[in-house]
Amino acid sequence: MIFGNKLIDFFKNKKITNKTLSQQIGYSESMVGRYLKNPNLKFIVSILEHYPSIDLNYLFKENIKLDSFDEEGTTVYGEDNGQLIHNIESSLLKLKKNLSQK
Repeated sequence: MIFGNKLIDFFKNKKITNKTLSQQIGYSESMVGRYLKNPNLKFIVSILEHYPSIDLNYLFKENIKLDSFDEEGTTVYGEDNGQLIHNIESSLLKLKKNLSQK
């Protein structure tokens, strides 16, 4: 998913319309629509000033999946089950090693 689409999804999840967003950041509604499809740096900075909970890692990186937004609007990342199991097993091995040394 590309940057603009991720940004649009963020606002949809927060139930923020282009009209509301335009009033908050001081852009016309038509400009908001254009910049959501092809954002520029000034527009991104304006959004971040009003919505600091937007996670730039999620917006810019292609390989991050988003499961949902939490109540505060911050992103919650999804991991596949295999990766979760691997992380848990690695942590358990480290814990066992540390415990055996004591």
